[in-house]
Amino acid sequence: MADKTNPPDHPVDPLQPGTVPFSRPPRPKAPDAADADHEENHKDKKPPIER
Repeated sequence: MADKTNPPDHPVDPLQPGTVPFSRPPRPKAPDAADADHEENHKDKKPPIER
């Protein structure tokens, strides 16, 4: 019987904490900073987005 803790359908490498089944790679911080700048630039045009 296959190892239930690490099924071959979606293996997770314990040496790589970022490895998650069917997950996309983590987004870099750059887009977040760009979003912040975008909100700052358009703050006077529309109310801030509730998060």
